[in-house]
Amino acid sequence: MNGIPEKLVERYNHLGSYSADKISFAGSSTQSAIHYRDELSKLHSQAGASLAAYVHLPFCPVRCLNCERNSTITQDPGVIDEYLDNLNTEVGLISEYIGSNIHLKQLHIGGGTPNYLSEPQLAHLMDIMHEHFEIDQETETSIEAHPKRASKIQLDLLQGLGIKRINFGVRDVNIDVQNAIGRVHSFEMLQDVFETARQAGFETISTDLMYGLPGQTLESIKDTINKITVLAPDRIDCFSYVRRTTYLPHQIAIDTATIPTRIEKLEIFNEIVEGLSGAGYSWIGLECFAKQDSPLVHAKNNKQLRRNWIGYTLNPAKNLIGFGVNASSEINGLCVQNSVDLKNWTDSLQQKTLPIQGGLRLDNEDLEKRDKIIELACNPDLTRQHSVISEITPVYLDIAQVQVKQLTQQGT
Repeated sequence: MNGIPEKLVERYNHLGSYSADKISFAGSSTQSAIHYRDELSKLHSQAGASLAAYVHLPFCPVRCLNCERNSTITQDPGVIDEYLDNLNTEVGLISEYIGSNIHLKQLHIGGGTPNYLSEPQLAHLMDIMHEHFEIDQETETSIEAHPKRASKIQLDLLQGLGIKRINFGVRDVNIDVQNAIGRVHSFEMLQDVFETARQAGFETISTDLMYGLPGQTLESIKDTINKITVLAPDRIDCFSYVRRTTYLPHQIAIDTATIPTRIEKLEIFNEIVEGLSGAGYSWIGLECFAKQDSPLVHAKNNKQLRRNWIGYTLNPAKNLIGFGVNASSEINGLCVQNSVDLKNWTDSLQQKTLPIQGGLRLDNEDLEKRDKIIELACNPDLTRQHSVISEITPVYLDIAQVQVKQLTQQGT
């Protein structure tokens, strides 16, 4: 990637002025819980409503230094039990407006560290969702997991509860990088966890890599890619580390002198692309790699790849309901976000009110631009889609610059 002009990198080294401002809806007061209830009620009257659900479980035993998520550190299982009780209240309140047993096309459980929950807590969570929604063999069910906390008993339980895809958050295999971000797991342990997950019978086992982490080099990422391919996950998601110490003060603990420069990040990402492609993975969308026999690869080749809030899919739901602290929802173009503060979220639900902190309604211009960005994310032909480049986030821009050699040659 030495051919990328520095001025091109600097030109796109910022958050998009339009879409990035709308990633969080909590600061907007133009839409409230009243508007949300109205849209939920309309959803109830829509025959065959297309619906997905996201459940946010914010709890972690410790905080990784690179973490960008809304997370809560606790060692008290009672705190998690109380959260699940309040989550049950939230799901029940939503069901009062949309009705019971609406079919879910997708169900994703994220965090935090969802598999930090005990086996009884995980079973209770799925009982809550099954009580209010229809979840069947057609539902795409997925969960995020920390490999270090994944036991055989837990993996067997999750598969038995109907989870089809499990994503192990690896980030990097190099021990120096792991130490720098406080997320250590040996390669031997990873091999055992991935093999145990296969034996449990999950339909898809995926993992993630993060580039731009402290201590990463071209040589270290080559070794990481080699080891990841030995693990042979079905899918690999690749994300950029973004430093936001104003909102994430724990990131201050990372030594900035060890963080790759913008150019070095692009070189590292390019090495990931070349390494995974050489190992037989197909690059789909912007940040995802999948085995050649993956349905997502077939969809990409046939220009049928789709994406929504949850990620790449063959058949995305039009509407999304988010449950839990900080969760976002979109119903008929109305986007709302739950309280980002755990106490405020809890207080609202204990008062039997929806924990909405703010939101906005997408107008026609919003919808048009979003459709272009999604099209770019699914079919990243930047020679045709250059008009939306300035609208997308840094990770997209990293990948865009790797892809479009025409642009790099121009240096404009």
